[in-house]
Amino acid sequence: YTHFTLDIGSTIDWEKEPVARLAGVPQVVVAAAQVITDFRQGELFDLEVSLDESPECISPDAAATRPDEIEWLLSELSRLRVRLAYVAPHLGFHKGGDAADGDQQEQLKALAARLHTIALDHGSLLSIHSGDYLSRTTRRTLGKACTGKLLFKVSPSIQDLYVEAVLSDDPNLGVKWKDWTVWYASAQGSAARSADQVFRKYAFVAFGHGGFEMRKRLYSASESAVRTFRQSLQRYLEELSEDLFKK
Repeated sequence: YTHFTLDIGSTIDWEKEPVARLAGVPQVVVAAAQVITDFRQGELFDLEVSLDESPECISPDAAATRPDEIEWLLSELSRLRVRLAYVAPHLGFHKGGDAADGDQQEQLKALAARLHTIALDHGSLLSIHSGDYLSRTTRRTLGKACTGKLLFKVSPSIQDLYVEAVLSDDPNLGVKWKDWTVWYASAQGSAARSADQVFRKYAFVAFGHGGFEMRKRLYSASESAVRTFRQSLQRYLEELSEDLFKK
């Protein structure tokens, strides 16, 4: 790996005012960066800090990263000789949420544009986390605000495309996969949910993390399933590119 993300939401004192709530963050980042530096033994790496994970008890508006917070954090880290390749702000909606149309889109555009400019001034790119859950309208708003210069993180959506391709091609495998996943979630003490909800959350644990008995079966998916997945993935990436990076 050459890209390391520090999710530092748990080190933010969310009860305090903006900027003051970040007081303990720089030292945490410096310490983590030193661990990675030692591990890499001199090889370069990209460091990212994410502020987008906030407690549910804090309103999205209150959790939103302010321009003066990004300015202070990047300046302080620069003083401590740590440069971030990427910084992922909280954009005013919780993970899994989205910006509403109208005024909220305009507010998001203004905030993202300001954060983007500050990040660039410090040699960093703005990073958008939980991109899977954002509408095309919001993606286009962010693309325009950042003039196509940003990092956009997606993950479960790509997994979902693979799941859909495999299940449509081999329903029998789907049954075994779901049964294993529900068993695994139950063994981990997961709260009771429907089988479909459990499967959506834990399906990819079957590739590892105690689920190696499923790995061979999943990695040997048929050529038609793989072809379907690649076609779906290409369409998805083209859509993302059009929304985010098209001038």
